[in-house]
Amino acid sequence: MVARGACNFGFVERPIFIGFAWWLCTGELVPALPLALFFELFWLDSIPTGSYIPPMPGFPYLILLTLSSVMGWTEPTALAFPLAVTMPLAYVIPFLEHRQRNLQKNASTKLITLAEGPGPLNNFPGRLIARSFLQQAGGGLLVFLLVYAVVYFIFSLDHDKLIPLDVDWPILYAIAAIGALLSLRIKRAYSVFVLCMAALLLLR
Repeated sequence: MVARGACNFGFVERPIFIGFAWWLCTGELVPALPLALFFELFWLDSIPTGSYIPPMPGFPYLILLTLSSVMGWTEPTALAFPLAVTMPLAYVIPFLEHRQRNLQKNASTKLITLAEGPGPLNNFPGRLIARSFLQQAGGGLLVFLLVYAVVYFIFSLDHDKLIPLDVDWPILYAIAAIGALLSLRIKRAYSVFVLCMAALLLLR
């Protein structure tokens, strides 16, 4: 949240960047990079344009990555159901960003009034930026800890009974490719994708 909203380091929030950083810090190549590839492909069609606040796939990815490290999940059979549960969390940070933008409206109006008036700004822009940064940093960390605690509690109850899913990485990547396919905006590509999915299922 801080990387996208406060510092504008777009690449830092990407799952692939987080995955490489996780690998370098922990040595856990799997499932860090395979999951990063899944999230990158699945959310490839999400393009930030205008006032649209896109989903933030790095948030559920980091939640799942932390959870998998604690739980010892490395195989797709163990990760498939938690992956499906955590995917909607990509909309948590955009919701918070939208709320914060609304909260900043009064401050923005005050800034414009001061800028157009004869008096000095008295470092108001600097204080406004610092407050926004602290809100994003503190709020993002707090929300991450709360969401992680809830997800961890759910899956710590009886994880084995929750996910009787027999899947492998190719199947997960085929599902994730839907996002990449939608980004092409080519109808013929949709037909090829459906045929490839059918062939993959028949060859399993």
